[in-house]
Amino acid sequence: MPTIELLRVPTTNRPERESFSDFLGLYPRVHVALHLPDGKRPRTVVIGLHPTAASLLHPTLRAMVERGFAAIGMAHRFYGNDSRLFMEELLLDLGGAVRFARQRGFENVVLIGSSGGGSVVTTYQSQAESPTITSTPAGDPPDLTQEELPSTDGIILVAAHPGRPRVFTDSLDPSVVDESDPHATDASLDMYDPRNGPPYSAEFIARYRAAQEERNHRITRWCWAKLAELERLHDGGRDLQFPVYRTNADLCFLDPAVDPSERTTSASASTYRGDLRAVNRNAYGGMARCSTYRSWLSQWSLSASNADGYFHASRISKPFFIVNFGADEGVFPRYSKGYYEAVRHSDKELVTVIGAHHFVHTQPEVHNKAMDLLADWLRRKGF
Repeated sequence: MPTIELLRVPTTNRPERESFSDFLGLYPRVHVALHLPDGKRPRTVVIGLHPTAASLLHPTLRAMVERGFAAIGMAHRFYGNDSRLFMEELLLDLGGAVRFARQRGFENVVLIGSSGGGSVVTTYQSQAESPTITSTPAGDPPDLTQEELPSTDGIILVAAHPGRPRVFTDSLDPSVVDESDPHATDASLDMYDPRNGPPYSAEFIARYRAAQEERNHRITRWCWAKLAELERLHDGGRDLQFPVYRTNADLCFLDPAVDPSERTTSASASTYRGDLRAVNRNAYGGMARCSTYRSWLSQWSLSASNADGYFHASRISKPFFIVNFGADEGVFPRYSKGYYEAVRHSDKELVTVIGAHHFVHTQPEVHNKAMDLLADWLRRKGF
């Protein structure tokens, strides 16, 4: 049987560093689970994480161990509560796991970014190779140019989107006209109004996508204004929470002709907790239902966030293996293609796993095929 070792690891080699979490008294608590094949000490370890979920026992990591590799899963400081997540601090947590892997003597360290983990691992490796991020968008620590982020040896992206700002905006309901009132909407921009489709016309799609981006920018402008207001008050307050309504409205959910793939609209409904229209209108499901001014700028804002997966992928020199799931209900083909096109060097591969849904671990045969592809790439690269 594989062995598992659960440990708490430091996130930085600089104990004097203070982050916004430190300022609030929310000190980093990062745990890693080291998985080892029975009786073996592999040369290569893969590390996986997700911005929201704990990945200590992720099915992909277990599958890699079954195929002879070591694996590290993470429970970072924000897992289970991303209402105040800062991408810059999340990179420090990942750096702690990479440092731990190097200290344990692994010759090769490969990052696996599944789903929302894609932009995290690409941003991390980009900053490990050539750091440029000196603060959060709101000006808070950490300064990554002053941190020690150990570099890794390769990147695997599995059903990964380019980052929270982009995938969130693609699901943001642009019919909302008043952020304080989820019932104040413009019916001409409601994807769930049958008068608009599906199928959706090219004119509607263009207008819809533009309005989605404008809603994101509108919230960003409001966050900047509220932070300036807090600064003027001088009462010690630096951040506040706020709700974001109607965040489950990607046109791809109802119209398979938008970014075509093997997915079906019925599968989308099943994956995203039932009736999509109800999910969009209620206080469960969707993304970013609650955020803070500062965390919005860091993780959700199109114009402010530092975590654009495509941009950071273009700065990385290490080999890439990009896996698209053919029937994915939430991460669509354009995202994998975008990553492939963003990587500037030739040491990159893009494959599609036919019939794979986003939660492929519920499809044992398809899951095994996908994991075999990952293991084969690792071996071909000498890992």
